[in-house]
Amino acid sequence: MLLVHHGSGQRDSASEDDPKDRLHQQSACWGVFARPWHGSQIVSSSIAAWRIAAYHASMPPLPVLSGALATSPSDLLRAFRRLMLHRARQLGEAVTLPALPNVYAVAAPDLAHVGDANCVLDAETGDDAVIAAVEEHYRTLGVAAPQWMASCLTGQTIASKQSEILLNRNYAGRVATIHHLLQAKTQLPGAPPAVSILPARAAQLQLRALEERIASWAGRTAAEHAEASMRRLDDPHLDALVALRGGEAVARIGVLSVGDTGLIADMHVDPICRGQGIGQTLLGRALEICGRSAFRHVFTFAPQCTDHFYRSFGFEALGEVTFWERNQYG
Repeated sequence: MLLVHHGSGQRDSASEDDPKDRLHQQSACWGVFARPWHGSQIVSSSIAAWRIAAYHASMPPLPVLSGALATSPSDLLRAFRRLMLHRARQLGEAVTLPALPNVYAVAAPDLAHVGDANCVLDAETGDDAVIAAVEEHYRTLGVAAPQWMASCLTGQTIASKQSEILLNRNYAGRVATIHHLLQAKTQLPGAPPAVSILPARAAQLQLRALEERIASWAGRTAAEHAEASMRRLDDPHLDALVALRGGEAVARIGVLSVGDTGLIADMHVDPICRGQGIGQTLLGRALEICGRSAFRHVFTFAPQCTDHFYRSFGFEALGEVTFWERNQYG
């Protein structure tokens, strides 16, 4: 064993002494190199093991955090916005808006009539010229007008000037409540009789038929909206479920994961199947996915008329999100 000093290159005279004694002679400026002893090609691993044990014995114990960091409502809103950005990028590519360079936006010209695929997220502007410039930018991409998404905490208000401008430019706003899970129900409902819950990727034909029906009911372009739903399934961060009855998809839901947060989204139940417990079953299965994923926070957003339904599953209202869309989206 040779001990080589990095500064002077001197050798320790006790090169053949007991290995432990030589190790005690080391300081921080010494390096250790192994060479065969008298032609032997085997160097005992006991020396290395002893060094590792001595190193760990000399290390002070690491501090242990006594509790989790507190999370403010503003932190939760930022986490929700991050999830919504990921959700938008399932469908469209990120675009840079010269009029709003610091705002996230996506565009998908092949899904020109799908608002979620062509949207501007949380832009706060009261300038009509800026909004007109953004619309013109989307028109050059083949999209008539983008969707504008704006979110805020409960008790706050979204820029009224921006809302006024969008209304004057023939946009209509859909308001949804942002829910944050406080404590999930310990007992979740089972599936109703004759209803099967399957991964959406295993029932894509049935899901496409359901999406086309949803689009036709809403007066939207069926083919594009069905394609958007199929495109979401390409995202490995998404766990999507469908409810089948008689071989036909009658409901669907999805769970999107980004880091330690989850978003339950895109829940829909056929109008003729509502009130039969199918929605409760799907939400329960989605919460099971969230539990297995050990999310730190779980969010969802839904029309305000469903607030009581989500409260019954342990959610509380965090804020509101408004989707502004031109009337051609339905």
